[in-house]
This record gives sequence, C-alpha cells and structure tokens, in this order.
Amino acid sequence: MVFVSPRQRSKSLIFDGDQFGADNALRISANPHDLVGHWEAAHLVDLLAHGAVLRRKHQSALARIARFTRLPGSLLDFGCGFGFFLDTARATGWDVAGIDPLPGHGTYARGALHLPVISDTLRHDTYAPASFDVITAFQVFEHLPDPRAELLALRRILKPGGVIAIEVPNIATPLVRLMGARHRHFVADHLWFFSPDTLRRFLSANGFTVLNTAFPTRWLSARYLAARWLPRFLPDPTARTFQAAAERLPGGDAVLPVNLRDIVMVVARRAAADNPQDNSIDDVDAGS
Repeated sequence: MVFVSPRQRSKSLIFDGDQFGADNALRISANPHDLVGHWEAAHLVDLLAHGAVLRRKHQSALARIARFTRLPGSLLDFGCGFGFFLDTARATGWDVAGIDPLPGHGTYARGALHLPVISDTLRHDTYAPASFDVITAFQVFEHLPDPRAELLALRRILKPGGVIAIEVPNIATPLVRLMGARHRHFVADHLWFFSPDTLRRFLSANGFTVLNTAFPTRWLSARYLAARWLPRFLPDPTARTFQAAAERLPGGDAVLPVNLRDIVMVVARRAAADNPQDNSIDDVDAGS
C-alpha cells in the first residue's frame, strides 16, 4: 500500500471535528445564492460547464452497479459533492441520500437540486444501521485519514447483502511511474494511493466480497484535454501556448473517450456474517 508519510499536515481535507468555522451557516443553507463569492463556487462553475459529460459518466457507473443489485433501492453517495451523481441516480429511480463535508457543495445540492444532503462527516448516529441497499464513494477514500474506520462505518449502515462501489485513483499504472511527482494523482490532499489489488484486499479484509473490478472510461472535451492534460507533459512555455490555444480550439466541445487505466472502481457486496472470510471473486472488467 502506497501512502504519505510523514504527513505535512496533521489533518486532511476530510476530518472529524469543528471544521466549518466561518462557513458554518452553509451547513444548513439551501439557498444557492449563499455561494456567491465563496471559494467553492469556482469549482461548481467548472462542473456545470461539463454537465452532459458528467451525466454520461454517472449513467455508466449506475449501469455497472445495477448488474449486482435489484432496482430501485436506497442509495447513499458518500462524499457526494454538489450532488450531480445523486441527481442522475434519482432520475433512474433510486431513493437517494448524500453526505459531504464541504458545506458549499451541500448548499447547492439542497437548494438547486433539492436533494437530501447532509453537510458533515459521517458520524455514528448520522444514519441508522442497515439503511441503504447501495453506497457509492467516488474519489473519496484517497483523502481519508483513516480509510478502514470509514469503511467499517459504511458497512454498518449498508444492508446485509448490500453493494458498495468505491472509485479511487489507480497508482499501479505505467504513466504514474513515467511522470512521477508530476502525475495528477499527487496532490496535497491525497493521503492513500490504491492499486486494484490493494483496493480489493482492503474490501475483502473488512467484510465484503469483491464482485467486479473496472477501469472507468472518462469522456472529456477536446478543449479540456488541450488545456488541462497536455500541459502536464510539456515544458511550461509550451504548456502556456497550448492553454491559450485551447480557448480558441475549433470543435473544442467535441467529447472524446479517455481511458488510461489510472482510475479503478471496485464493486463489492457486504457479507452477512460478522466475521467473514476472505472469499473475494475478482471479475476484472477493463471497460467503461
């Protein structure tokens, strides 16, 4: 398992405690106008510009999950962000709930999308045991100071036989080895770097049976690729030229599939026994 040690900060982006400070009012707000001038708004604007691409990604994830559970059911998105995945899931027939520690994200989800989203970290009494048929966590577990504690907390609120889907950056790729510290995975708030093997073992050792491993395809606009990805491989002056050119790129809104296998998703089922054995089944799927 690859992880940060020592950590420059004692706490990551996601931690338990009084983390909201001046943003405390956003924890319960359902007024999107409260986000005006807030630092989270810039990220929201960027995501709204890629709404169609996000829906395509979310529909693909839901189709994969549907292979292993009955529909419809109750679904919790752990680290739900602004609620875009939950919005797509609800339209597909799911009874949805979300939790995210960033209060501005929850404000938008509650106010603009009318979703039942809690702005907080997951606590012992947040949800009752066996509340959900499915739990999802997209790009969350790499941020957590104690991933095992969070996984066990999620197992408690997942119904016996329920399904969990965890997506994280994949450390075990040639591109990571080639780019080293310049790779996009290595940012200040990533603490854990899973591979497909360590993610499967992580789930198997904590009461889950692994059902499926996949490397999801992303759909990105040509403009986004030119502005955000190509500069990672180029010297700074050349990168700035590409970024400027990307804004004027003809056909820049064309959507292209990208799969570098640098993201991994594992779907697993909660074992009914309190002390299950490691009986994982690796159904490896490299598709979208």
